Amino acid sequence: MLPFYGVKNKTEQRKMIKNGGMHQMAKVMKDLNWQTIVEKMNAFEKN
Repeated sequence: MLPFYGVKNKTEQRKMIKNGGMHQMAKVMKDLNWQTIVEKMNAFEKN
């Protein structure tokens, strides 16, 4: 999940998890725009 949000470095990922950053980035699933999520994920995978 972290690389999807731009946190690709393993050291930064550990820091983010240790400091509770995952909870800060968490989103309510029902509030997501489900019509565009597939497009966003496909674009991420191409990069």
